[in-house]
Amino acid sequence: METEAKAVFELMKECLWSGRDASGSSLPPPESELWPKIYSLLKAQDVFSLAAKWLETHKLADEALYADWSKACFDIQLRSLKLMAAQEALVRLFEKAEIPFVVIKGSAAAHLYPSPFHRAMGDIDVLVRRADFERASALMKESGYAAETSGEGFHHIGFKKGGAEIELHRRLGSVPEDNESLLALFEGGIGRRVEGAMGAFRFPMLPAELNGLVLLLHINQHLRVGLGLRQMIDWMFFVSEKLDDSFFEEKFRPLTDRLGLTQFAVSMTAFAEEYLGLEKSRSWSAGADQSVLAELAEYIINKGSFGKHGGKRERISSVYLRAKNPFKLLGMLQKAGRKSWPAAKKHPILRPFCWAYQLKKTRSDLKKNKVSAKEMKKLRSDGLRQRKLIESLGLDVDNKLHTGLE
Repeated sequence: METEAKAVFELMKECLWSGRDASGSSLPPPESELWPKIYSLLKAQDVFSLAAKWLETHKLADEALYADWSKACFDIQLRSLKLMAAQEALVRLFEKAEIPFVVIKGSAAAHLYPSPFHRAMGDIDVLVRRADFERASALMKESGYAAETSGEGFHHIGFKKGGAEIELHRRLGSVPEDNESLLALFEGGIGRRVEGAMGAFRFPMLPAELNGLVLLLHINQHLRVGLGLRQMIDWMFFVSEKLDDSFFEEKFRPLTDRLGLTQFAVSMTAFAEEYLGLEKSRSWSAGADQSVLAELAEYIINKGSFGKHGGKRERISSVYLRAKNPFKLLGMLQKAGRKSWPAAKKHPILRPFCWAYQLKKTRSDLKKNKVSAKEMKKLRSDGLRQRKLIESLGLDVDNKLHTGLE
């Protein structure tokens, strides 16, 4: 791991745990030329604002960088306040209409942080019961929320109002449509919702064990498209605040065992202990493979949150990740071709040949983007390496969960 990547993890340890002994810190000195690279990595991970308080007592020699970083931290806090105000308005709207709902991710994760408004928030995610989805959507439209997009499989609708983006979910994107037992579990959680708080803002959220499961499923989902430090830190603070040995065994492990995610939960926690400074006070997180954790650290740094480092080339390596054999590759090409070939949408007779269209389109895209044979070899290696990592964490590459929870 490169020096600046190591510095990212070291900086997170110092920033996230107040009172931590920093006498043995291995961070570069304030005048180091590495700080622009460190800041760039932090931005790609969406965690630069977590250093806001640290910056107050550590003046970097690069004054322009220091000013830019400090202002960006302030902007994140201001945006968080605006989003919470927008969320508060939505809470009042749904409560008045007596539509049960919960906030997921976002503030439901941030409220566990020592400085919750320093956590970057992109949008507001709310989950309603499937039976209430149409009524909730209609209410938002009537109340001036502009409908934007539908998620794949129509698991959510995107809305905008006053500069805030809201995703109204009828199910979690990480939960398959056909996993009725898991869908029912989260809908039941809406009926057992608890109150969360960020400052003066109050909001309904899932019970602790289900809130934690959302965060774990979110990490699992993003392992295939670009897992960032922000998702890992969300999990870490949930573990720190909620997952002591008794809660894990009584409330959380029954869920992860049935979903086949217990090994994964252990590894993610051990990662937080090793790389992010989480206190090693849980017996259940012992025994994780350190080589797998090191590989995960490399993966997170290289990909960036949501695969920001990869760009279009990220899609190529993801093909090698998922294409276990030629038949799987053919199926992927066929599925992509059905979405991208306009003629096949109009003329059903062409649909059996969508794979050929997509193969030709892919070759053209590679040529257009000047992807050399040498780079293709590396992208193939990256995809296979990512597959090995996912399998080493006890997960299915295609993100299939155990049906469980009957």
